[in-house]
Amino acid sequence: MKKTNILLTPAIRSAETLRTRFEINNLLCLALGATFFGTGIAKVVTVDFVLETFQGSNLAPGLLGAIGLLEILAATLTIIPTTRLLGSGLISLIMTGAIAYHMMRAEWMLVTIPVAALAMALSSLLLELSLRKAEPAPASTYAS
Repeated sequence: MKKTNILLTPAIRSAETLRTRFEINNLLCLALGATFFGTGIAKVVTVDFVLETFQGSNLAPGLLGAIGLLEILAATLTIIPTTRLLGSGLISLIMTGAIAYHMMRAEWMLVTIPVAALAMALSSLLLELSLRKAEPAPASTYAS
């Protein structure tokens, strides 16, 4: 039996996996990717509302752009089926940092956004893992 790398193997629909779970994961990853692509670009081009959020912090000026580039990378990885697991994991790490940042600054209303994004990224991560571990379905299953 050939051993495959689960990290770079795209998810498959299998006999025991419902089609809806597969499609929900696809939609979730597309939503995460589109959202983080947008927020990443906003940080890279330094949109005013993003600058206002980071005013008063003692962060290095280039850090905002670096975070934006990481978000764009994570978005791209999340949209591509083969690298979806890596992208969801990277989004989870970024959101954990965002939660810590906003909690240290006592910005309680701003904490809710990364918490929701973290929940979506972790849901996608778990769905993707369960889909990758499933056995492939017979060819006739894909026809329906």
